[in-house]
Amino acid sequence: MLNLSDLHQALVLPRASEAELKENRGRLEVELQQKAEELTAVTLEQHQIAQYWKGKWQETLTALNAKEKELRLAIVKHSQKNEKVRSSFFFQTGLAYVLRNNNKAI
Repeated sequence: MLNLSDLHQALVLPRASEAELKENRGRLEVELQQKAEELTAVTLEQHQIAQYWKGKWQETLTALNAKEKELRLAIVKHSQKNEKVRSSFFFQTGLAYVLRNNNKAI
């Protein structure tokens, strides 16, 4: 059978525990809010870093594409110049051959 002391203890302790729980809950909510703010800050920083490097990679890609185009144009010009030299050489060689053979025929 419950005596008055047990009844008092049964009613008072839960109230104290309830107050402690409210206090702990408040403290935990503050900690949770702080962690959420920290996570937001870290996420923002990571996003900014990712954007920075994305920009750097884009600049590098643009520079490489421009250099590739420049090199392709240089190759085409060089090939065209070599073709002109070869054509000129073959023309001159052929002309000399024709002139030599024509002179022999005369």
